[in-house]
Amino acid sequence: MPDRLVRADRRGPRLPRPRAATRARDRRAQARRPLRDHRAAARGSARARGLTAVSVDGVLSRLNPVIAALLRSPLHPLLSPGLVLVTVTGRHSGRRYTIPVGYQRDGDDLVVMVSEARRKQWWRNYYEPGPVAVRLRGRDRAGRAALVAPGSDEFREIAERTLARVPYMRRVFRVDGYDPQAGLRTDQMDRLGEEIAIVRIRLEN
Repeated sequence: MPDRLVRADRRGPRLPRPRAATRARDRRAQARRPLRDHRAAARGSARARGLTAVSVDGVLSRLNPVIAALLRSPLHPLLSPGLVLVTVTGRHSGRRYTIPVGYQRDGDDLVVMVSEARRKQWWRNYYEPGPVAVRLRGRDRAGRAALVAPGSDEFREIAERTLARVPYMRRVFRVDGYDPQAGLRTDQMDRLGEEIAIVRIRLEN
């Protein structure tokens, strides 16, 4: 204990921060304040417009490994009614990868509506029909997937059916003013063609 006290004494008392250093620190804080205020205003403006700083897709993509594990497990009935595992082989890379996606049943087919499509790659493998593997309700199935052409009658029919049945998707797909009685306007169809992709999966077994 005495030795520690001696060493502490050798360090000497802490000196007050020089005024010049304090003023420099204050100037840096003042310079950063407008940027913080701008960011806060931007966040407030986004909230006022009904937007979020972090996309839902961005959050869910981080959970993909957990969701995939659940869909492969005996607990899959918790998620299987709305989610399916899709295994895709890249057209150029040849790499196989598996992702969970939301789906709808259309007879014996599965229909996948891809939100924020410009940020995603997997659906681009199906500009031309190609093979796909899915895990649906605990079973491995083979199928062929094909992109539904934007602006086509099939694209419109699937989009209108989904927007009428799940009103929340109008906000996700950025067509808040959609009127189920009037159907999609031309500008709304154009917006959907930019925002989403639709993939039809025809199961083979």
